[in-house]
Amino acid sequence: MMVISDSDEMLEYIANRKYVEDRRITGKF
Repeated sequence: MMVISDSDEMLEYIANRKYVEDRRITGKF
């Protein structure tokens, strides 16, 4: 896992991960 010092970048990373996982769960790519 990459070390992200900026909290804003971390929040964006987490949000993107959640978005990708939600898309995968719904099966809509």
